[in-house]
Parts: sequence; structure tokens; C-alpha cells
Amino acid sequence: MKFFDVKGKEICLEKFVNDYSKDYFLSGKGLVPGLRRSSAYVEKVITDILDKGIKTEPDVARILAWKIGKIRHKESEDNKKFIYASDWVNAEQLSATRYSRPFPLDTIAHDITSEITGLEKIAKEDPQGLLNTINKPEYRGMGSVYLVTLLYFLSKAEYPIFDQFAMKALSAIKGNTAPKVGEKVGVEVEFIDLPDKQSKRFSNIMENEMAIYIGMLDEIFGDKWKTDRDIDRALWVYGHLFTGNKKSACR
Repeated sequence: MKFFDVKGKEICLEKFVNDYSKDYFLSGKGLVPGLRRSSAYVEKVITDILDKGIKTEPDVARILAWKIGKIRHKESEDNKKFIYASDWVNAEQLSATRYSRPFPLDTIAHDITSEITGLEKIAKEDPQGLLNTINKPEYRGMGSVYLVTLLYFLSKAEYPIFDQFAMKALSAIKGNTAPKVGEKVGVEVEFIDLPDKQSKRFSNIMENEMAIYIGMLDEIFGDKWKTDRDIDRALWVYGHLFTGNKKSACR
């Protein structure tokens, strides 16, 4: 397993995490072009929710806006408060839209906070059970990745967040694949995506796709990925240097 800088030079694991995780933020050096970099202020609030647990309905709104990409990071950083995209401007009042349709943010936030103690217990003891519980038909616009995101927060990082870019990064690291200088479309790597929440495969996602994903994290980083958010940030940044070719998750 090898790690590389943006010029294709091999580097150590510690430098990989340090350099690429810094590029995740607006204050980064721009190692990887074209990123939608994040506000350090927003990231601190999100990390606090992860560490302390979901307490309020606006916490749920902030988590989903963060993952779905509905936060204006530069404005949020400048003003030291969450500033949302136009279709999520009332997110903390639990009103939002996706694809020009109402998004059931109020229902999701109420369901999560009203049952928080039980959901946190299930998340740690039976992650697949938690996913099955929150996979509700009325949660329109909540795909598999966002359901897994809620598992991440409800389990307090016992189970990882999932991201295609992080998956591509893990595949590149395991395959000793280096990025190419000046490569516009990126080097292609094979990666596994999550099944649709309406598919039969979703009911076994923790035994298949997520088990593979967790196994790769464990193999490369040990269990440090559970406590070091910089690992996830570095993987997200690094993954933008690669394109993906989806493959089956059959084990």
C-alpha cells in the first residue's frame, strides 16, 4: 500500500494524512484543483455534533446539509454561522427542497431526535438494524449514502461515513496507484458504490459494501479512522485525483 503526493512522488502515511487533510479546508494550499473546500467553523460544529451526539432537530438539519452539499462554506466561514444554499435557506426551521420537490427534513429531524436514545443504542449494537429502521418510504430524497451518514453520527463514528471519493482513494492506495501530473480526468481506479436503498441488497449493506469499505479502512489505518477525522478529510481530497470504474461488491 503506497501513498503519493500530487506529483506522483511516494510519501509516508503521516504526510499523506497531514497534507491532504489540510487541503480539505478553505485555508488549504490548493494541492488538488477544483475542490469545494470547507469552512473550518462549519467543520468544528459538525465534529462537535459527532462527539457530543445529536441533541436538537437543527443538528440533524446541519448534518444533512453538510453531507448533501447545501452549505455556503466561504460565507459561513466569514460570518461564523451556517449559511445555506437558497433551497435550504430555512433548513434550521426544518424546511428544505431537493430537486425542486419538498424534502421531508422536518419529519426526519423529528423522528431522529424523538427516538435518539434508542437509535444510538441500535446504531452501536446492530448497524444494519439501524439502517433498516431509518430506511422509510416517506424519507424522499434520502439515499443510501445519507442513511449511512446518520448511522455514522448515531454510532458516534463506530461505523464510518461513506463517500465515493474516499472509496476511490482507498482503492488507489491499496492498488499502489499514483496520480498523474497534468492528467485532466484523473487515473481510473475500480471502486464499490452503495446499492439503492430500495434494492434488496440494501438489507445486507453492512455485510457487503460497508464491510468491504470498513475492511479497507482497517487494513490501511487500523482503528485510528474512528477517532481521527483528518483521515476521512484526506481521503476525500485524494479521491478527487482519480476517476472511478464501479465494480460488484460480491465477496
